[in-house]
Amino acid sequence: MGLPNSVQEKLMVYLEEIQRHQVRYGLIKGSQEDLVAHVSEALEAINLLQLQNVGTLFDLGSGVGIPGVVLGIVAQYRYPNLKIYLIERRFKRVKFLEGTIAKLGLLNTEVFSTDASQLTMQADGAVCRAFMPLNASLLNLAKKLIRKGGWLAYFAAKRELIHDDVFKTHKVVWQAFPSSSKERWLCVLTI
Repeated sequence: MGLPNSVQEKLMVYLEEIQRHQVRYGLIKGSQEDLVAHVSEALEAINLLQLQNVGTLFDLGSGVGIPGVVLGIVAQYRYPNLKIYLIERRFKRVKFLEGTIAKLGLLNTEVFSTDASQLTMQADGAVCRAFMPLNASLLNLAKKLIRKGGWLAYFAAKRELIHDDVFKTHKVVWQAFPSSSKERWLCVLTI
């Protein structure tokens, strides 16, 4: 993905913020290499998802903000009308996300400090990574939070972790992340 220098610089600042606040907030497990791989996967997902017609997007269980903050950074350049809501219930992570969004100047991105099940609004689509298993419970939550005809993009470590009931009830599109050295998948379900 060809990104302008300003976007690349913001991505670098974002990675630096995660490293700088890692100990204070206990943000992410794994190495710097793992962190860069997660950001790379989020960038690849942007090319796979049809974001040009999406007005609102949830990042469920946003945690450290991958993929939501990455989407916010790129959306400012590529999809200026896209509004991203980072949904996170853990106080320390919320504080990290709020500070990082302010530092990056992401006017298109907002943090909701709540459990996703407590949301009363809907979005055109949602992304989630390490949020909860892709099973009937997540599908029911997605039906509540995503407008009919929207989609849920689920970042999966292994394809086998997806429960069979998902395939019976939803159109599912799988995409492997070619840049990943580990088995990593993006599963997109139409709601």
